[in-house]
Amino acid sequence: MSGQSRARNGHRYTYYRCPHEPGLPRHYAAYPGHRTVSVREDAMMTALARFFTERVFGADRAAMLTTQLPARAAGQAERRDKQAAAIRRKLARIDTAENALITELETPADPSDPAAQALRQRIRARFTELYGQRTTLDTELAALEEPPTEQASDPSLLDELPFLGDILTSAPADLTERLLAGVSDDLDAG
Repeated sequence: MSGQSRARNGHRYTYYRCPHEPGLPRHYAAYPGHRTVSVREDAMMTALARFFTERVFGADRAAMLTTQLPARAAGQAERRDKQAAAIRRKLARIDTAENALITELETPADPSDPAAQALRQRIRARFTELYGQRTTLDTELAALEEPPTEQASDPSLLDELPFLGDILTSAPADLTERLLAGVSDDLDAG
């Protein structure tokens, strides 16, 4: 998100706006249905301060994380299962299409009939296209069916951080920027 300041009723407000532009084809293709969002800085900072106070620097942070880890793992497994099922359905459709094409090619054709020869060429081209799709889907399915690598989900690592409570609202600007940049980097990576 990027910040934009606006003046209203003699006050200056900063809004953070999502860079998504639904009118740009590449943005729409990457995130169909995503809207452009704008959030006032004070509302965003209140939510972020609460997050850091409770989840990062608060006394109950390890307990909260411990309860969320199994749910997160279960959610990821459910998403992987749904993706794998969708891929299997696509593979079944490809099987049906390939079998139909093979059946058509198995029927003898008159070698002197240009229409029959053109049809056979198109069937071969379509079969090649389906083969490419199958190869891609097989690779995706294999990746989904591999057991996920265990990530270090150790709530005790939070014990390395001090209990600081709400430091975000009174922290120097450079510290706040570094904390938010770290959160942004983690969201982008995961």
